[in-house]
Amino acid sequence: MERIIENLMIVALISLAAYPIIKLKSFKRTILKIAATKEKALIGVFFGGLTMLGTVTAMEVFSGIKIHSSFIGPLAGGMIGGVMVGAISGIIGALFRLTVENATIAPDALTILLAGLAGGLFFEVHKKRKVKLYMVYLWALSIELINLFMILFSLQPRILSGVYFSMVGINLIIINPIGAVMLISLIKDIQYNQNLTGANYAEKSLEIAKRTLIFLKEGCTKESMEKIAQIIYDYVGIPAVALVSVSGEVTYTGHKFSTDSHIVSSQWDKGSEINHYQDFSIIRAPLWLNDEITGELHFYKPTNEIVPTDIKMIEGIAGLLSLQIQNSIIYDQEKLLIKSEYNALKAQVNPHFLYNTLNVIKTMVRMNPKKAQDLIIDLADFYRRSLSERGDMIPFIEELKLIKSYMDLQEARFGDRINLSINVQEEVYDVLFPTFAIQPLVENSIIHGMMESENHMLEIKISAKIAAERLIVNVTDNGRGFNSEIIGNFREHMITKDARIGLNNINSRLKSIYGNGYIFDISNNNGANVVIEIPIHTVGEEAKND
Repeated sequence: MERIIENLMIVALISLAAYPIIKLKSFKRTILKIAATKEKALIGVFFGGLTMLGTVTAMEVFSGIKIHSSFIGPLAGGMIGGVMVGAISGIIGALFRLTVENATIAPDALTILLAGLAGGLFFEVHKKRKVKLYMVYLWALSIELINLFMILFSLQPRILSGVYFSMVGINLIIINPIGAVMLISLIKDIQYNQNLTGANYAEKSLEIAKRTLIFLKEGCTKESMEKIAQIIYDYVGIPAVALVSVSGEVTYTGHKFSTDSHIVSSQWDKGSEINHYQDFSIIRAPLWLNDEITGELHFYKPTNEIVPTDIKMIEGIAGLLSLQIQNSIIYDQEKLLIKSEYNALKAQVNPHFLYNTLNVIKTMVRMNPKKAQDLIIDLADFYRRSLSERGDMIPFIEELKLIKSYMDLQEARFGDRINLSINVQEEVYDVLFPTFAIQPLVENSIIHGMMESENHMLEIKISAKIAAERLIVNVTDNGRGFNSEIIGNFREHMITKDARIGLNNINSRLKSIYGNGYIFDISNNNGANVVIEIPIHTVGEEAKND
């Protein structure tokens, strides 16, 4: 029992000596398999020191034969840092063991070297798997058994073999494997705490994504990239951040490091990589667009300050930025499509309308020259208003003026068969409204609502009011109304050739401006009935999506 306690004390001393190095950033990078070669060599030297500690703290049992824990250092070093760390610690430990003369010097030195290589092999076998502590115990037990068999066969006289096995051997094959498990378990606890820190970094990444989204909607301009780089710099808390495009444009924020390394790699087979320089390192992660590299995100830090969570952070942010860039491109394409459909809608103002209006003017020239002159002015005013580029939003009163010009021309053609009545509160006049959104509805009423009977008067009514800080617009008529199939298709967002002028286009434009914060519906109520309900934005304000 006394020898077991003595051996446990040696194991505890080795674990205690390992604790300070476990807190170093170089050690944490080694755990995450991102350490530089120099850092691995340093960690190898440290575990070699643990091997030496296991040798010098050995306690003599008889005739110079001692209880020691020299194998824990190189074995644990190889398991954590790989073959390089295991080999360095094993060589250091073996050379030091050769300086301490006793009967087991050769088997011990050889086994120490073997322990480092075995630890490196363990690392290679388990680097993509979760390390099980019972596997650590079995590997450590195997090393101790190999050492025990070599000593039993090399001790002279042979009678010493039996004494060694009973007094030392059994003790070592029990305690030292447990010591290796204790050390690896301590390291796993450190990894767990790092994962908790990583969760905090993930929260930061999501907050960065949230704050950069509004700037990516502006497009990947130099100004938006500068704002995004500044946000990342402020939240991550590292010395410098850079966004690099494939064309070589660099947006840099933070401390100026002396480097010309702003070339984007064309091939990536992993989430990030580290480039080491004299006094700092660059952590690089790719930005993707449609499976192609569109740029890179760079973090700049002194080499000895890089921690594993920096890697997780940059990979997380780069992934979220890539997704947002993709969504931004899709958003821009949707806006361009809606814009082109809107321009096509303006250009398609029924050609028959122009032809019929010109015929009316031609007739009026002979019958009523003054009226013909007024109609020419109305026609010019209508096309000036409908074809001009006035932006997506105009005061509601301007939309009404467009409709008034249009109806003056239609009334000249149809006379008393059509009538437009407008019931709009004066407070509505300055409310911003999507341009060219009502005229297509009035045109629909005339084209599809006119009855064959000349005794029927088509009544078109436009009303608008403000209620609960929302603008509610109604366009109704007493004509034929909507075909039930058109209503069904419209409400299911289906576009058909029979759909009336501009319904789908108006709906798409409203959605692009207000998101889900609007209502656009069609129905029949003694004729056609269209309702548009939008948030209120007056002249001087900018409409925003709800």
